[in-house]
Amino acid sequence: MKYLLTILITIFIVLPLGTFANGTVFGLADKSLGIVQIPYSASGQSRSFELADDDSLHLNYLNPAMWSRLTLTTFSVDAQYRASFASSQYGEDPFRDYANFQGGIVAFPIIRKRLSFGFGLQPVTSMEHAVQDTSRDEGKDFLLIKGGISRALLNLSVNFLGHFGLGLAYEYNFGKVTDRFILEIADFTTNNITFAYEYRFFGHSAAASAYMQFFDNAFTLGALYRTPVLLKAEVVGKSISTVINQGKMVDLTLPAQYNAGVKIRFSDRFSLGGDVIYQDWEKGFTIEDVPNQGFHKKYLRIGGGLEYTASRKRFTDYINQMDWRLGGFYAQQNQTSNGAIINEYGISAGLSLPLQRFRSRIDLSAIVGKRGDLSKTFYEETFFMFGISVVGNELWFINIEE
Repeated sequence: MKYLLTILITIFIVLPLGTFANGTVFGLADKSLGIVQIPYSASGQSRSFELADDDSLHLNYLNPAMWSRLTLTTFSVDAQYRASFASSQYGEDPFRDYANFQGGIVAFPIIRKRLSFGFGLQPVTSMEHAVQDTSRDEGKDFLLIKGGISRALLNLSVNFLGHFGLGLAYEYNFGKVTDRFILEIADFTTNNITFAYEYRFFGHSAAASAYMQFFDNAFTLGALYRTPVLLKAEVVGKSISTVINQGKMVDLTLPAQYNAGVKIRFSDRFSLGGDVIYQDWEKGFTIEDVPNQGFHKKYLRIGGGLEYTASRKRFTDYINQMDWRLGGFYAQQNQTSNGAIINEYGISAGLSLPLQRFRSRIDLSAIVGKRGDLSKTFYEETFFMFGISVVGNELWFINIEE
């Protein structure tokens, strides 16, 4: 139990760093919550698939049904650095980067390889943008938009016959988006005039996940269904105007999510797989039960890759104890820019470095991709992402030599 307590303390120490994922100029239309963020782990990012992954040490971020296979209390904590170089039809060349906590999960077996419980934090949507207008002789205008939504989840997973598992999760969604307009007036000796709206979100959803394995675990299928997210939005104004500052509550609904994945193992070390993720934001995103169409579209992500895992031999060199991954993906984002669909695509790679073999490791990932097309959309981004996951189980805290 003391090992579980140590894990919990570690998780809650890093929680104040926040789970909001920012850093893209897209997703800036009126009443937008930002572009979709799929909460892949670093290992999932590097091979561009995760739903059907059955790694015994790693916690599957997209398919909690896999947690039913656990024999030991296991944890994973993620961080990420993102940088994007954008071009604009307005002549801007914005650059933005950030590094922050990207979530974490703790899961422990109630009955080994049969029943497990877990909880964690994951990002959902994100955006960040700043615009400066210097065309006026009498001053400057600044528009700052930043924020996103995250989810906290509680999940119970059960395994049947060793090759079939189900997971049920309750999810609490929360976050905020801030729209801030600053009016700077030349020769104005007092403070600048600021108008701001802060949208604070909170609401509920549920998810059901499953996996099945065939042919002595050589072929694995994974799936997840997430119910529509029922959100309350508290709109709070912060300005010199008492009219703007009057708060109000608004009901929102985020669309259901459908995930499916496959993994094929060709040998003890070599496998490949793929994921498909779908959401209908065009009809499923509503404000006060009215579909917010126009700039919202269907979200689709298709990814796949291959993995060469560590040798299971007891005595082998360090290189053969590492995992190697390579992948690629294509996504159609959940909204438009200049009336055009925002497409993104990229390639990924990564590896795993064991800290203590079969007990703990560090997963590293790198992605380079492109989002948007300047001939069609207002912006075009080239983005880089570097991720790290620290993964371990309770044996990490035990000195076997004692």
